[in-house]
Amino acid sequence: MKFLSITSIFKKSLPVILQAEAAECGLACVAMIMNYHGFKIDMISIRKRFEVSSNGMSLKDIIVLGEKLNMTSSPVRVELDELRSLSLPCILHWSFNHFVVLKKLSRNGGIIHDPSIGERSITHSELSNCFTGIVLEMSPSSTFEKIEKSTILTLKDMFAGIEGKTSVLVKVIIFSAVIEIMTLLIPASSQFILDNILNTGNLIALNIIFSFIIIMIFVRMLFTWFRDWNITAAKYTIGLIWSESFLNKLISLPINYYQKRYLGDVVSRLQSLNEIQEAFTARMIGATLDAIITIFLLLAMGFYSITLCMMIVFIALIYALIKWAFFGVYKKALIELISKTAAQSSHFIETVRGISTIKMLSLSTNRKIKWLRLSTESISASIKLFRIELIFRLISGGITGLVACTAIYGGSQLIENGFFTMGILFAFMVYADTFIQRTINLCDVIYEFKMLTIHIDRLSDVVFTESEYSEMNYTEDISENFDGTLEISSLYFAYSNYEPFIFKNVSFTVEQGESVAFVGVSGCGKSTLLHVIASLLTPTKGEIRFSKIPISNIGIEVYRKNISYVQQDDFLFSGTLMDNITCFSEQVDIEFMHECAKIASIHDDIINMPNGYGSIVGDMGSILSGGQKQRVFLARALYRKPKILILDESTSALDIKNERNINESIKAMKITRLFAAHRLDAISVADRVFDMATGTLMTPQKYFYSLKINNYSYPSEL
Repeated sequence: MKFLSITSIFKKSLPVILQAEAAECGLACVAMIMNYHGFKIDMISIRKRFEVSSNGMSLKDIIVLGEKLNMTSSPVRVELDELRSLSLPCILHWSFNHFVVLKKLSRNGGIIHDPSIGERSITHSELSNCFTGIVLEMSPSSTFEKIEKSTILTLKDMFAGIEGKTSVLVKVIIFSAVIEIMTLLIPASSQFILDNILNTGNLIALNIIFSFIIIMIFVRMLFTWFRDWNITAAKYTIGLIWSESFLNKLISLPINYYQKRYLGDVVSRLQSLNEIQEAFTARMIGATLDAIITIFLLLAMGFYSITLCMMIVFIALIYALIKWAFFGVYKKALIELISKTAAQSSHFIETVRGISTIKMLSLSTNRKIKWLRLSTESISASIKLFRIELIFRLISGGITGLVACTAIYGGSQLIENGFFTMGILFAFMVYADTFIQRTINLCDVIYEFKMLTIHIDRLSDVVFTESEYSEMNYTEDISENFDGTLEISSLYFAYSNYEPFIFKNVSFTVEQGESVAFVGVSGCGKSTLLHVIASLLTPTKGEIRFSKIPISNIGIEVYRKNISYVQQDDFLFSGTLMDNITCFSEQVDIEFMHECAKIASIHDDIINMPNGYGSIVGDMGSILSGGQKQRVFLARALYRKPKILILDESTSALDIKNERNINESIKAMKITRLFAAHRLDAISVADRVFDMATGTLMTPQKYFYSLKINNYSYPSEL
């Protein structure tokens, strides 16, 4: 294991910066190099300045990013034996789809900072297998400045808005003060009995003092109960407030936050919140009290013997230094465990959600083997962490025993020399044992607090990501005055600054009650454009106006209350069909629900089910066919009484007869409709057609004519 050295403190340090998104390894590598050269920046800050899409970054993108950060980049192709000639740290292209930072080379391999895992040692064989030969050296240019740009979640941020925390803290401090006074008085009382009462044989005094000690013990028990109850109540109250705030923030994040992350990794951030909650409630209060009581214990021991007290303090310092020396090793192991556990969780969730596909493709063995590999890696990381913790426990046990031996031996010498009595020795031993236990606890909690930076960084990724909700300048009360007019003006969209536009300069107007079909080949951007219109994605440039008002002024929440969007990958929640169609409304309009279901051609299917609208569906809608689910989605969208209905191939799983009936029924409702379609039958019911290839609006007849003159002859679909 590698220990901290005195000289390492004064050297440049290469930090471990982990990627939060699935494809931002290049960005994380740049952040590590920047920090090494003195530009202190974290992932949150650099991500806000340079957003990366789900496709990741190429080497060219990293070079461009380096130039914007005043770094000089030198891409080179080298053989394995030429790596020693490079200036470290540098960025390596890894396994053809990843970037890592090479920190150090050794005879047997080296050390890399992997943004997906953390710092790890690699063998020469792994380096040979994974390194592609592409290296990027980055160094500061003449305009480079050493500054600090970081976003840190502070204790003040965590406790802001929590009412009653001061009164609880005061109660806990009072109860704890009484408990600690009792803790100090009991050994002193025992000393008085041993030195003064037993020698005189005064049984009355003995009974009085013994009764006093018993009373103190029971009082301490009572106050301990009150203190622990208040701490527990505060912990769960604060935990509930934090969990609610975390979920509110998580739900408010834009859709691309989730698109760029693994589900298991997002879920694991809630566990990080639990770790912070535990540390900042029970452990923090305990650590504060331990720090205070150790001072009084030092004074008590020093009162008896300065020399013996200093010996005990020296032994305690040994434990603190050992803990400090192992800090880097422990942090590395903890980061690895969190990463491996999140990967295992993501794989498991993915397996459950894709179980039908796994069965049909006979991928069960493949998934099981990968899960076992991830589980083995997670267990291995757990064992590595447990091994370090076991060493700490053994050392703490040895330190405690060494303190006891020192107190007995030193105290015996002082008794021989007439400086100590048996009572003083007994009291000193109790104080020394309490002191070392509290010191060990204090060191362990401080250690845990330092480790909390890992969990705080993971939580900060959620907290400091900008929410999609903008301030609402219009209220729900006037939303009834909105019509279904939609104006799109010079709309552009790209997933990042490093990628081409998916669509550009899109402009058109849709009048109230009008329907527009969006057509084009697969992958041309139809779904992306509908996502932008539905406010799930933010346009790179341009403006969307609803009822002649920019949606940035209306507010996303109000805008979404006036539209319905049926997506290709829409979702059914656990509950009944009635719950899903009515969006879990507490006041259900049964008649209107039936009407919406009839328009969506799903009413007859539902009433033929044993439990009708009370039929239970799972989160994946397992009792319904693909076409039935699409019709339930459509009924749900209609139940919301939208001004605008957006459909992304929402009838693609239906037969032509059902699709035609649904399209005609919706057309009769005079709702403004935007829909992506391939089938000519679906396109023919539209008032106008927007061709993604040309960026123009036209009538269906003109569109069909354009297909004809271009020799397209599709009888029923494109």
